[in-house]
Amino acid sequence: MQTLTTQQPLRQPGPTNPVAVLQVWLRQLAVPVSRTTIRQTVENHPDYPSLLSLSDALDEWQVDNAALNLNSVEQLRELPTPFMAYHTAQSGFYVLVESVSNDSLTFVEPTSGQRQTETLEQFQTHWSGVVLLAEKTELSGEVNYAAHRRIEWLNALRLPLVVAAVGLLLLLALSVTVSTLTGLQAVWLLTKAVGLTLSIALVMKQLGHANALTDRFCQALSKAGCENVLQSPAGIIIGNVHWSDVGLVYFAGGLLAAFLSSTQPQVTPLLGWMALLSLSYVVFSIYYQARVARQWCALCLSVQAVLLVEGLLGLNQSLTLPTSFPAYAGFAASFLLPTVLWLIGKPLWQQANETESLRRQLARFKNNPDLFAALLQKQPQAPLWRPDALITLGNPDAEHVLTVVTNPYCGPCAKMHRVVEELLSKRPNLRAEIIFLACDGPTGRTTTMLRHLLALADKADALSNWYTPDAKDYGQWATRWPADPEQTPFEQVKEHCDWCRAAKIDATPTLFVDGYKLPEVYKLAELQQLLRYAVAKTALDTDLAESR
Repeated sequence: MQTLTTQQPLRQPGPTNPVAVLQVWLRQLAVPVSRTTIRQTVENHPDYPSLLSLSDALDEWQVDNAALNLNSVEQLRELPTPFMAYHTAQSGFYVLVESVSNDSLTFVEPTSGQRQTETLEQFQTHWSGVVLLAEKTELSGEVNYAAHRRIEWLNALRLPLVVAAVGLLLLLALSVTVSTLTGLQAVWLLTKAVGLTLSIALVMKQLGHANALTDRFCQALSKAGCENVLQSPAGIIIGNVHWSDVGLVYFAGGLLAAFLSSTQPQVTPLLGWMALLSLSYVVFSIYYQARVARQWCALCLSVQAVLLVEGLLGLNQSLTLPTSFPAYAGFAASFLLPTVLWLIGKPLWQQANETESLRRQLARFKNNPDLFAALLQKQPQAPLWRPDALITLGNPDAEHVLTVVTNPYCGPCAKMHRVVEELLSKRPNLRAEIIFLACDGPTGRTTTMLRHLLALADKADALSNWYTPDAKDYGQWATRWPADPEQTPFEQVKEHCDWCRAAKIDATPTLFVDGYKLPEVYKLAELQQLLRYAVAKTALDTDLAESR
């Protein structure tokens, strides 16, 4: 990571700045959380990329944290490092402050690979006054971290394995043709390979899949990077076709044609003519960057440097066009193959990116407590009265109530009950009220099981034990939890049935949150996040208010 002096300006941070800072912070705190989990947790937060989204993520992994609103920069000397702060330069971004001395501090911004040292006075001019502190505890970390890390590691190997496979194929092709290659043909292969590598980087950046290496390379000539040039009107030919796409096809097809030239030398002059024709694009691109955009794209200039080298190759070789049809056919096929593959592959790639983006937006929408509350108010309302013989799980004084309408012999209800128990173990501000759809008469099996359950003292454990096995065996369960079902008046069971009829319950399980039916677009597991976000937002506001 590059260390900058106080005189050097900061480069533009990448769009993943909040996630990247949190990843570095957790690594320094030695909190085991996978990078994928960090990204998904933060980006799915309804208030991303606010400080609340980062604080909530730390809460999720049981990392003690607190937000402070300080009055002066001198108070930073009293804080334990590292801590997170908000830097207001260049539209604002998060930094991780690693050390604070009497008159200066050092912070890091991971997406641009920069470590900056500034005086406290300099830092104060572009500091919001808010910091986020964090401390690791014995319970800190991600659940099932080892399994998630293995999956992440395997996913990370996909691209390198594909690149390695392509590289091996190219080496295999080169080993077959090397004996017939001339020096000129070998140089053509080299320039095409370099150009293809640069073009792939350009296309990935244009599609929003840049990485820290390409970001730093692009910012070598311009703090704005390559985006302004790539996304400019001059970067688009027509519709969804960009000059970066043309470059990708040009070098990919040229690489295939260069290999073909080892067996059909007549193809080499065609490579020369294409290189000479491409020089007109070099002139256009440099003129546009220098006089119109007034910004330089380092990756674009690198591609144009390769094109200039190819132009020189074309001028220093024979340009006599072939007279045989196979040379033209092979040359055309070399460019047709990558063109067709890219015309098919690019829309699929973009569609996958758009789907992921829409998924994140939907997650943020669904995780918004205010929107959830507004949607909940429009749902059918449960009857206000409750059966007298009600089974309550969790904190009896909890602020929120989850009403679960269930059936002892319902398979999905058993799965739902396990989710409810897990939810209650994590959310002390939630309690569950269990109501049974038992309308099969005094001697029905559902009624019999419920009367037995209500006669027990330890109803919660008995119900949990009932739902544990997949096969429901009343006799075996009754032996373990002995009681006389006749001790429970049938009228108590009938109240459950009457409530279900009043609520118009036609299927189980059915869930109500604070008296309103849970919207179908929500899953019970998502309720945990909603409750956590609501509590965390209140806690963060309190922390900031108390620290003033």
